Amino acid sequence: MGRRCAMWTKRIKDIIAMLLIGDGALTLIAARNHALLWRFGPEGLRKSASWQSEHPLFMRLEGAVSIGLGVLLAWWQYREPSRS
Repeated sequence: MGRRCAMWTKRIKDIIAMLLIGDGALTLIAARNHALLWRFGPEGLRKSASWQSEHPLFMRLEGAVSIGLGVLLAWWQYREPSRS
């Protein structure tokens, strides 16, 4: 059971890293259009998406941070254990 749980944990971390890197790349490429895709639903979500679409430079910074976090998570996931 422990090995199975560990494998699912690794898979979930892998998926999260892929989502962070992919979403960050889309935000860098098309910040305004990417934000406008999410302008639906509750009023708070619509307001947030509208604000984000009006501030593409801030969104590109967020995209770069997202890519960095995804790479960091992947690095932690796949780094070799230290040989002390």
